Amino acid sequence: MFSRVIPFNNFLPKRKVRMRKVGVGDINISDAEKSAVNRVLDSNWLSEGPQVKQFESDWANYVGTKYCIAVNSGTSAIIAGLEALKHCEHFPKAKEGSKVITSPLTFIATVNSIKLTNYQPAFVDVNMDDFSLSTESLKEYLENANAGGYSVIMPVHLMGYPCDMDKINNIAKKYGLATIEDSCEAHGTKYNGKRTGALSDFGVFSFFIAHNIQVGELGAVTTDDLELVRYIDKIKAHGRTWDREAHEETAMRKEKFHNTEHEIDHHPRYYHDILGYNFKTTEI
Repeated sequence: MFSRVIPFNNFLPKRKVRMRKVGVGDINISDAEKSAVNRVLDSNWLSEGPQVKQFESDWANYVGTKYCIAVNSGTSAIIAGLEALKHCEHFPKAKEGSKVITSPLTFIATVNSIKLTNYQPAFVDVNMDDFSLSTESLKEYLENANAGGYSVIMPVHLMGYPCDMDKINNIAKKYGLATIEDSCEAHGTKYNGKRTGALSDFGVFSFFIAHNIQVGELGAVTTDDLELVRYIDKIKAHGRTWDREAHEETAMRKEKFHNTEHEIDHHPRYYHDILGYNFKTTEI
């Protein structure tokens, strides 16, 4: 003899459930945006030019930093920034093989960038209420570590929640470490009245389609440090000696050929003195 169990919810009245589809990466492109793109296409200037410079100025003003450098992705922004630290004398601990402390709860680009620039990732725990880097865990971690092997603290402002940058900066200062904000998911987030990306040595942003300001693919570095800006500018463009402060009239260079000095028309963009990448973005 067999018995059959009838689920309790079979006796409940049936209700129609309306499912709401929540898209990841939805974007609404207005006529104004289409018009702006068409103006770029009509200008016949697609590589970096006046539109990129205008964006850099506008984004720096919005975030609250002196400078902004546009690149082709948030990942590129982290890589270029980490590489630039190695060239700046005021970041003496930023050497290959040194450790970058960051969050274990983040998109993989954060850690990929650390590894690809020959640093080593080190992880401390997050707060359970907002997923921000735990300053208590950070403090305890460094107290029990050989701080000489560390160079950077990179908190992640995950899903718009800001990390406690005052405490993180104080800890970094105690151990002589640089601070970088991964602000790729925190456009416009404020902490103590200041926007993220303006609370550290430099901040990085992504404008990927899934983020809250979207252009498809774009990244940016924000900073007040002019030396960092100069190196990031070089690193994003194949290691060029070209400086954003330079002018066209300085393009002539003197070169010696067979013990004879000649002035030749070589633009500085074709001179390279460090290794770099192609991280440039477009006018669109």
